[in-house]
Amino acid sequence: MRKLYALVLLLAVPLCFGCGKDSTTSPEGEKLAVTTLLTDLERPTGLWIKDGLVYFTETNGKNTTYGGKVTLSVFDTGSGVKRLLLNNPVNSDAVVMDSDGDVFLASWHGDSIGDFGKVSVVDTAAKTETHLTDIEIAAIDMYVDGGDNLTIIGRSDNPSAKSVLLLPNPLHRPVEIHESLGRATCLSYRGSVLYYSEGGLIFRFAAGNIFEQFATKGVRSMSFSSKYLFYADLGGGTIGRITLSGNSIGTLVSGLKAPIAVRWDGARGKLYFLEAGTNAGQYKDGTLKVITGIR
Repeated sequence: MRKLYALVLLLAVPLCFGCGKDSTTSPEGEKLAVTTLLTDLERPTGLWIKDGLVYFTETNGKNTTYGGKVTLSVFDTGSGVKRLLLNNPVNSDAVVMDSDGDVFLASWHGDSIGDFGKVSVVDTAAKTETHLTDIEIAAIDMYVDGGDNLTIIGRSDNPSAKSVLLLPNPLHRPVEIHESLGRATCLSYRGSVLYYSEGGLIFRFAAGNIFEQFATKGVRSMSFSSKYLFYADLGGGTIGRITLSGNSIGTLVSGLKAPIAVRWDGARGKLYFLEAGTNAGQYKDGTLKVITGIR
């Protein structure tokens, strides 16, 4: 297995990012627009899109010194209504929804760069959270595939850390699939190919059980369309994309307040993202936004 250690530490609580006005860069043939859907979110972190519904978490009560909300909510893009699903869930750093409508949450516990985390499942009708399993990594991001299998990545300085865990459907018992990936920040899949980011780079899993470098770009979140890898660059305050043929990197929106998560809605051609907020605003000034006009 490839062993890699971070050259750059992405802080759990950034000091100041993108305090200016949003600025879009529309490539030739595209007319991009950014719309703010929700404001005054308290360090929103986890994000998932399903059937026009946006599931997201707020983590200010866990991940900052300011205190505040720890919640799971859903925003209906059709009606424009936000509903609270859970207050103070045990897990809140990553969220996904499977094909049966089950919502899964994952979080690091103890240290944000460590070897312990938890995964839970949420009954959205009853608004209850049930513990699913403990995991041996400080969970930071999660993905669910078409077979409802969960993949979780976490950050650790342990040279034998269980960095990527697969929780196969239906039992969802963790199986280690990649070790020693250092202080990883996120993962996603394009088809069956796993991508992850760490230390200012994006890697993808290649033949021969090794990772190859895909792009020189450190990101906090990734999501794929048929043509692009979309990313949230928390430190740079930008949302951008990388072409899958040629690795051309381009910025879509800049001047953002710590963009922390990004998700592509292929059915509607929209790119949703979260801004965590600012230190000056005590991370109670986060937002949910959407970019339209992408081709």
